[in-house]
Amino acid sequence: MTSRIALAGAFLARQPLKLLLAFVVVSLLAGERFPLSHYPMYANPGPNTWYVYVTDGNDQPIALRKSFSVTTPALKKLYATRLQGLPPDQAGKAVLAFIVDTGTIRSAPLPTTLRLWRVDLAIAQQDITSQRHVVADYHLR
Repeated sequence: MTSRIALAGAFLARQPLKLLLAFVVVSLLAGERFPLSHYPMYANPGPNTWYVYVTDGNDQPIALRKSFSVTTPALKKLYATRLQGLPPDQAGKAVLAFIVDTGTIRSAPLPTTLRLWRVDLAIAQQDITSQRHVVADYHLR
């Protein structure tokens, strides 16, 4: 059995360009079909999306990962999850309280006020519009 594997490995080592060509042809024929495409969700993006970020009381952005060990995509997921059961302002306060209480605070001192912003993006024809608004303020003790 081991000799068969060794022979197959030696054969494949002598045929790298043929294998690459075969893979390219199969991929092109298959198109955007799982499991040959790892990112089908980027093939047809929707016309609307949104993101959130955190600022201090003076509206200066805060580096979340550096300050609380939380990434911006994780912040969006936390907020989206809490939006399912709470109004936006309460969900925002809950998220800010969560990152303060559970995050590893790396930078000191923290501002006295944290502000969660939501930015809504829309694509219409060739234009991208954005609207930002404050979701919640959280005052640190």
